[in-house]
Amino acid sequence: MQIWAWAHKTDVLFNAHGIKIHSKTTPARGAKLFHAGSVFMALAPSEAEAAAVADFNPVVWRIHAKDHFDFSEDLNAVRALARKQANINGVVVDDLTSTEIGKRGMKPADLARLREQVHGGDKPLDLWGVIYSMNLGIPSLGDYLRELDGVTFWVWEAKDIASLEDDFKKAEKLVREIPILLGIYTYDFGGEKPMPMDMMRHQCALAEKCLQERRITGVVMHCTCIADFPQPAVQYAYEWTGLLGKSPA
Repeated sequence: MQIWAWAHKTDVLFNAHGIKIHSKTTPARGAKLFHAGSVFMALAPSEAEAAAVADFNPVVWRIHAKDHFDFSEDLNAVRALARKQANINGVVVDDLTSTEIGKRGMKPADLARLREQVHGGDKPLDLWGVIYSMNLGIPSLGDYLRELDGVTFWVWEAKDIASLEDDFKKAEKLVREIPILLGIYTYDFGGEKPMPMDMMRHQCALAEKCLQERRITGVVMHCTCIADFPQPAVQYAYEWTGLLGKSPA
């Protein structure tokens, strides 16, 4: 079992999604607050940022596409870092379902081409994707997911966490054999307000159940740049991940 943190630049979400609190938490500090040993880096790749998370393993870096689903600029930058730092072993396409497929029209062939590029070269990497419960009805979604080495599964609006168990079962059927991580939001970004405590407890309880049943390989705590917020759900996350990290794998 792994506890991952989703890492953003310090204070990058101030004035977004209703957030009016400044944060001073770095990716590494935020990840440690969530007792995470692994990190998804959702910020521009650089040697300084890579060095700051040298103690985490693995580290997977977000990549963005330009026109025609060309991820090569970010991919090459991450691969250059990975040549120097062995703990960097993958890349993730953030919001694969809502943005890349839903809004931009990515086809399975586009993702297959990216998979070849990610797995090729002198430093092969893993390819991860982010999927949301609200996008599970995308036609042929399974064709996309079979191109991935791992998946993170999320619920965007806190109100929809009530149906998380049913939605996760649907996702499992699509994901099949590849590793799946359950994303845990500590803030309701879709609703633009603090995470309600009943929904926070509900998603964490389901995550524990899925871990015990070995249906997921870990959780992803979102996110480092709100990890110092004085909100009940964030405080709950500290305590919960602390206990989770002590439980048998």
